[in-house]
Amino acid sequence: MDDSGNGHWRSAAPAPGLFEASNSGWWSQLSEPGAALDISQPIAMLKHRRRLIFAWAFVFALAAGLMTKFVLTKWYRAFAVISPTPQEDLSQSAGMYDVGMQMMLGDLMGSGAVALAQKYTLIVKSYEFTMDLVDRYALAPRVWGSKQKLEEAATQNPQTLRWRTYKLMLGRFNSEYDYKSGSLSLSFIDPEPAQAKRIVGLYVDSLRSKLREEAVHKASVIAASLQAQAVKTSDPLLQSRLYQLAAQQLQRQIIAQAQSDFFFSLVDPPVAPGVIYSPSAKLNALLGAIVGAILCSVLVLAYDSRRARRAKRREAGVPTTQRQDEPSSRPAGAALGAR
Repeated sequence: MDDSGNGHWRSAAPAPGLFEASNSGWWSQLSEPGAALDISQPIAMLKHRRRLIFAWAFVFALAAGLMTKFVLTKWYRAFAVISPTPQEDLSQSAGMYDVGMQMMLGDLMGSGAVALAQKYTLIVKSYEFTMDLVDRYALAPRVWGSKQKLEEAATQNPQTLRWRTYKLMLGRFNSEYDYKSGSLSLSFIDPEPAQAKRIVGLYVDSLRSKLREEAVHKASVIAASLQAQAVKTSDPLLQSRLYQLAAQQLQRQIIAQAQSDFFFSLVDPPVAPGVIYSPSAKLNALLGAIVGAILCSVLVLAYDSRRARRAKRREAGVPTTQRQDEPSSRPAGAALGAR
């Protein structure tokens, strides 16, 4: 309440040392409508220290490039290209699930080859197919890097060992479908080009074997079912038609076993160019230069800004350990008396 006693409250005076927006130069500058932050001083600091920034960028780029070339593991990529072969009698030989998948993907993407490529991709990336490949050809030590690392992983957490192995295989494997050429590319990366080429070949052979087994099993089941229905029916015309369909399934079974390109043709066999796929020394050197320049710029701005503030305080007669907007803790009279 004020001294007049009229019952009105007046705002208390700000305590000494509290921050006042009106007394802050940079705050008042930003508070003005249409005011823009002045960045000329930071730019001048960076320009003054440009040689130091360039030196840091060069050192970081050199360190990243040398580490990439001599320390990091080199990965090589092998690939194979296959072209799915659409089956004309898919609706007669395949199950209802495959027929629905074929119709849906064919309607959405425009061709049966696209549907088959999607189906093959799902197969080669599935858990069952991948782990069967790992178990059959003993690829677990290769995936983990060594037999010792595999044993250590099995000791640490044996319950999730197979799942982690599957994730490692899936991280190295990739499949891409080219809509223009209608081809499916299967690739695998490994520290040794020969091993990468071998594993891609195992993927191709295992996919062909699995598709052949499924086709033979489906054809034999459908043929047996048609023959059983033909025996039960009394209509000679229907019986003749059922026997004809059963013969077609047996013919499909024989062709699937005999022809290697019945499901897909091998456009490019597995090949490993021998060129380092990852990591890239040039890219890492560029990233190192960017990181070095940014880090040095931040340090330069922090150091030079602090020096500039200290210089202003010395010119204003304020101790360097005290903020310029904070008043002195000693009263003015005590300071004069001390003098």
